[in-house]
Amino acid sequence: MTKKHLRALLKKCGPNTVQAWVIRWVCGSVGTNPIDLLTNLTHHGCISGIVSDLIHTHDCLNFYARFEADIWEIIAQFLDSTGETIGSFIDNIHPEILDLDALKTTLSWFAVEQTAAQLLERFEGSN
Repeated sequence: MTKKHLRALLKKCGPNTVQAWVIRWVCGSVGTNPIDLLTNLTHHGCISGIVSDLIHTHDCLNFYARFEADIWEIIAQFLDSTGETIGSFIDNIHPEILDLDALKTTLSWFAVEQTAAQLLERFEGSN
């Protein structure tokens, strides 16, 4: 997968979606291989600091506010595909969520990580 492939996909997805945001983030990352970047994000998660735009809580809260409906759609698709309940999902993604800000941050990270994994699957399957 190249940034050219991602830019073509960007034209097909809605401009105000998590997928579009992740594609723009990957394409804006200078000197990196898109597959490597998405793989690192998928394996190590946002908590690793790989996505500098989502390190600080206020940035995550702004991301959540912007993409809330899309984040919940990504979660719903995940729950449908796994059969997991929302309660076990929340427990599994972060068992020590202490407040609403932490929940929104964790859900934002999940949506970005899940989207990265879906992009990897899409392009690895086409090779």
